[in-house]
Amino acid sequence: MAHASQIPGTSQPIEELLAAYWKGELSSTEEAHILRWRQESPDNEHLYQGYAKAWQQSRTMDPSPEFNVQAAWDKVLLQTVAQESKVALNWWQQPIIRAAAAVVVVALLSWIFQYTVFKRPVYIDVIAGMDSILRHELPDKSVVTLRNGAKIRYSDAYNNEEREIWLDGEAFFEVQKNPKKTFTVVARRSRTIVKGTTFGVRSIESDTADYIAVEEGKVAVMEKYAQSAKEVFLTAGMSALTGSSGSIQVQSATATPLYQPLWKTKHIRFQDQYLAEVVNQLQELYQVNIELHTTAPHTTPLGNCKYTGEFQDDSLEEVLEILGATLSLRIERHSDTHYILIGNACP
Repeated sequence: MAHASQIPGTSQPIEELLAAYWKGELSSTEEAHILRWRQESPDNEHLYQGYAKAWQQSRTMDPSPEFNVQAAWDKVLLQTVAQESKVALNWWQQPIIRAAAAVVVVALLSWIFQYTVFKRPVYIDVIAGMDSILRHELPDKSVVTLRNGAKIRYSDAYNNEEREIWLDGEAFFEVQKNPKKTFTVVARRSRTIVKGTTFGVRSIESDTADYIAVEEGKVAVMEKYAQSAKEVFLTAGMSALTGSSGSIQVQSATATPLYQPLWKTKHIRFQDQYLAEVVNQLQELYQVNIELHTTAPHTTPLGNCKYTGEFQDDSLEEVLEILGATLSLRIERHSDTHYILIGNACP
C-alpha cells in the first residue's frame, strides 16, 4: 500500500514530522497542516492513527532492544527437538542459517506491522438516487435519511471505538444515545459531534457554507479542521452555518433558522422574514415555481414584505392560502408547479 512521503505544506518526511508533532516541537502552522491532511480523506486519518499507535507502542518499549536471533532459535530448538548430538546444534549455528533466520524474523515483524498497524479498513458508501430519498440504518441502530443525490461513508470499524460518518450532500440524523461513544459527522467545512440527538446537516460543494439545524437534543459544532479551536453548542430549534474560513454563525431558537431540513421534517418556521426568502424555501420544499408580482407602482416590492408564521405537514395550497390571507395577496395557479402571488403593497 503506497503512502505519501510528505504532508502537503511541509518539508520533513512524514514519520519525522509526526514524531516532532507528538513531542510538541512543531509550530501552530505545521500543526494546522497535519490537521488539514488528516481530514482530507479517511485513508489519511487511518494512516495517522497507524503511526500514532506505533508511536505509543514505541514509548512503552525498551528504546534500544537487542534482537538475539541465535538465542531465539536455540530456545525453540530446546523446546521442540531432542538434543541427540552437538552436530545438530552446530548445524543451526552455521552463518547462512542464522542469516536466513534473521530474514524470517524481519519478514514476520513487517507482516505483523502491515496487517495490525496499517491494515486498510473497508469503507461502506451509501448514496441516494437523484430522484429519491434514502433511509439507511447504521450498525448502532442510528438512522440516516439522505436527500436526493447525497452520500455518506463510514468504516467497517464503525461503533467499535467511535462513530464517525463522512457526508457529501444533505442528510438528517437520528442518533442512538451512547454516552461512551460520540457520533461525528465530518462534512466539507464542518464537524458536528453528538452523543444522541436528531439534527440535519447540509454540505454541498456549490454552497459557501455548511448548515446545521437541531431538531432535538444538543450538538457541538466546529469548523472541519478545528484550527481555531472554536466550538459552539446548539440545542433544539437552533441552527448554525460554518464557512470555509472557519467562521461559525449561530441562530437562536426564537429567530428564523439559518437552515431548515424541510424535505425531511416538513416543519417550516418563519420569524419576521422577507417574503422573497419565504418563497425560496417553499419552492425548494414543494419543488414548484412561485412568482411575486407587485401591481402598484412606486411601492415596496412584495419580496420585501415581512412574514411570521409556522407550518407543519401543510400542503402547498394551504400554505399559499394562509400567506394570501395574511399579506392580502391574490393567488393564481397556472399549473401544478407554477404559481403567481399578486399584491399591491405590503400591509
